Amino acid sequence: MVTRSLRRSAFTLIELLVVIAIIAILIGLLLPAVQKVREAAARSACSNNLKQIALAAHNFESANGRLPTGWIGPKVPWVYGVPDLSKTPNYGVLALMLPYMEQDAIYRKFTKSTAPDAPENVIPPGASGPNWFDDNPDWSLAFARIKTFICPSDELSTVADSTSGPMLNIACPSSSGANSTGGLYFATNTPDVDLGKTNYAGCAGGLGSPALNPDTAANNVDLELYKGIFYNRSKITLAEITASDGGSNTLMFGEGLGGVAQGAPRDTYWCWMGVGAIGVKYGLAPEAAGPSAPSANGHAYMFGSRHTGIVQFAYGDGSIRGLKRGSTTVRAPSPSPYQTSPWGVLMQMGGVRDGLSADTSAVAP
Repeated sequence: MVTRSLRRSAFTLIELLVVIAIIAILIGLLLPAVQKVREAAARSACSNNLKQIALAAHNFESANGRLPTGWIGPKVPWVYGVPDLSKTPNYGVLALMLPYMEQDAIYRKFTKSTAPDAPENVIPPGASGPNWFDDNPDWSLAFARIKTFICPSDELSTVADSTSGPMLNIACPSSSGANSTGGLYFATNTPDVDLGKTNYAGCAGGLGSPALNPDTAANNVDLELYKGIFYNRSKITLAEITASDGGSNTLMFGEGLGGVAQGAPRDTYWCWMGVGAIGVKYGLAPEAAGPSAPSANGHAYMFGSRHTGIVQFAYGDGSIRGLKRGSTTVRAPSPSPYQTSPWGVLMQMGGVRDGLSADTSAVAP
């Protein structure tokens, strides 16, 4: 009688190493695909955020006969130096739209005027002022986290502080000289203040209104010609946009990243309560070369994003489209005329009454 041994042979070491190598290769192939899917989902969510913000602006216009003002700042525009913000409410466009974004509970608690014609008030020294950042409950309300105001592709929600503090206001009434950044106001020396953040701001066109005329730094470009939808105490209507450049050609809201350092802390970040509108004069922030790249976020007065190759915008007609990153950062008039350069096309897309040509291929992704 013959007996058979039923013995299982184990994997040899070489076979085990081959299996491990195959698994490692598969994981290596899978990870980029997962990252691409994740970024596509984040970009879609960012697009949806912009869509909700644009729809809120349209609903505001339906209810009030005009779009929300870009920023309730000083009535007398400044040219050089720091503006006097101690007499005005200083609410930004996002704060003014809260009732149309299912955030009415916050808006109803505002104690300052939300009208574009809000008066300037002289406040005695030591007394609380008309500014949202000088008084409660407005100051406390500004710490609210509003998911629609954050792009999921940015690490902004995990940034707890910044070296200069949050940006309380951003407006663009000037074009050159000492105030070339366009009237930015930071909570300086308060890096531990963790106010509610946002990646979105209104588009002021070239630099909003009024702007110095002409802009000698950009070959005598008349920045007032490229006035956008949102600026200090603006009262633009959708009919004005449609009758001039058309809503599909005019930038309404865009995304940005704040200061220049990627990660935490960055130089600054935008605060949704006070951020108003920024201009396109300085172009779109280029893509970062790496996490430590000095221009990882562009600047506080530039639109930019973490999306590969593009910065997303909401247009006057409510559509959402991306523009090519970094193609417009050099304010050069070449080719002549400057309007045909990528920078010139971006300026026209930001403006409301400049007669934009339909050809925007120079900035298309």
